[in-house]
Amino acid sequence: MRSWNKTDSSILVILLLAAVALGWYYPSIPSEVPSHYGLNGKVDAFSPKVFLWELYGILVSLQLILYFVGKINPRFYNYPFEIREENRKRVLRATVRLLNELRIFILLLFLLIIGFSLFSMERMPIWFLLVTVLVPILLTIKGIILIYKANKPN
Repeated sequence: MRSWNKTDSSILVILLLAAVALGWYYPSIPSEVPSHYGLNGKVDAFSPKVFLWELYGILVSLQLILYFVGKINPRFYNYPFEIREENRKRVLRATVRLLNELRIFILLLFLLIIGFSLFSMERMPIWFLLVTVLVPILLTIKGIILIYKANKPN
């Protein structure tokens, strides 16, 4: 099992700062905020401002789930190949790296979504939709390649 690391500390600090910022600005937020954007980038649904705290709760929940997935004994990970004993630690490091990169992406994604709603943006930039779709796919592909490489014979 892995121990607490710099990524965990950084994510915790950012989560706490986000909660403080949301609490600080909450009284000045309009009673309704954008809660959904259509494919054209325009707002097509509004929710009460408490929706921002709900998004924050989902973000914290996802971070906790991915943190604990990283703490599971690596023998229980479902790798599509047999792990060589001499490469076990390298494969685990590559797996934890992938999980950390996904955690950081999810953190940034949710903070941007909360920011878009917080500032009642009328339109979601098209780059955001592309980033939302492409980055997790590319991170996962890169992570799988690194995990495979980590398991190659020395």
